[in-house]
Amino acid sequence: MPEPNRKYFGAHACGLSARIRRPLEVNVPVQASVALPITGGTAEGEVKNGSFHGGMIRFDRVYSMVEGDFGDRETAAQFTFGNWNANPSPIAAKIVCQVEGLTYVNRGPLSVRTLSIGSLNLEINSIARSNLPTSFTVATSITGVVLDGVAKLAVTLAPEALKATSDQLAQAYEQDEQFYQRYGHMVIPPVPLAAGGPRMFPKAYGMTAATVVDKIEWAGAPLPGVAIHGNSVVFPDFGVIHFGEVMLSRFTRRISMLRVELGSPDGGDSTAGEGSGGQHEYP
Repeated sequence: MPEPNRKYFGAHACGLSARIRRPLEVNVPVQASVALPITGGTAEGEVKNGSFHGGMIRFDRVYSMVEGDFGDRETAAQFTFGNWNANPSPIAAKIVCQVEGLTYVNRGPLSVRTLSIGSLNLEINSIARSNLPTSFTVATSITGVVLDGVAKLAVTLAPEALKATSDQLAQAYEQDEQFYQRYGHMVIPPVPLAAGGPRMFPKAYGMTAATVVDKIEWAGAPLPGVAIHGNSVVFPDFGVIHFGEVMLSRFTRRISMLRVELGSPDGGDSTAGEGSGGQHEYP
């Protein structure tokens, strides 16, 4: 029997997770993890006052929410009499993730290095229409980033640079010189761009890596030895901190507000403030 026309919802959000791999293996279960089934709906999760691995990772609050429904609910109700396949309504989703009072401590015999973040906030709204790329709007914020309790970082975000659809972003990246000069650094090619020739929007397996981070600067005196590279911060004896990472395609958008590669003395990785959405129609 041929597959009838169907609309598939898809969204997830998670507050925080981590896997410490050395010197001891410690799994921090995903906190406030929520996801949509293919029929849509609503899911919420909240955890307060979390602390793991002897206080190495702790937070005041994490909250996640996903919601999916038809963009026109009144019209959708008219297609619940065995005529579901004919429903013309677009499908919409909302993803929210909030993290408050987050701290990482990488403690060794010769050093104690800390990363503190006041808040991470992510909201993704998407709407999918038949035979068109999914359209997204994104709102983000990162506040109160402090290294070793004294050195402050200002993380400037520009989520509007990613445009509503990947097709619009690709066109602006390739053809709009003003856009490229202003926001081109926020699209991350898988390999260095070749000199000369036409400028091509980077993709690998249908996906493009990008960031919502426009720039990272010191808000005061810098911390010796720390290096800023685009949306990442190399923090000696702690690891590498990545802010606002994005993976996008024509139909999906996944954003991680924070990813930490713990380098020394504890080794592992952690993510905080992550969400993704992407609705589909088949055939």
